[in-house]
Amino acid sequence: MPKTLNEIKELSAYPDNFQKAINFIKITQEYTQDVVAAIEKLISVSQPKRHSKPNDLERLAHVAQKYMPYFVSGSFYEALQATATVCISVAKQEREAQMEAFQRVVVPMKSWIQEDYPRLMKVAYQLT
Repeated sequence: MPKTLNEIKELSAYPDNFQKAINFIKITQEYTQDVVAAIEKLISVSQPKRHSKPNDLERLAHVAQKYMPYFVSGSFYEALQATATVCISVAKQEREAQMEAFQRVVVPMKSWIQEDYPRLMKVAYQLT
């Protein structure tokens, strides 16, 4: 029964450089899962949704629009109108950036983890 790392390496049926490459692929897969989880948490979009909960900027814009009729004219009305417009614009850009990050980063990484990694490992072990 092998007890040391060198004894285990000597018993391996695969070449050393193959084992190193496979270990790098496994490490990459493990870290990719952690990266995907962190990105999903950061962008707070686990799946694209049509009717998701409004964020803080959208709620602020809604409140500004709600109180605009009480200030029919003057600087308060203009300030509320500008606040609502800016908040809606920024919220829209933020949501678009999150969706783009999800589509361009998270989806391909998840695809690699779920589809490409198992296929790669299967092919790698079949070739040797």
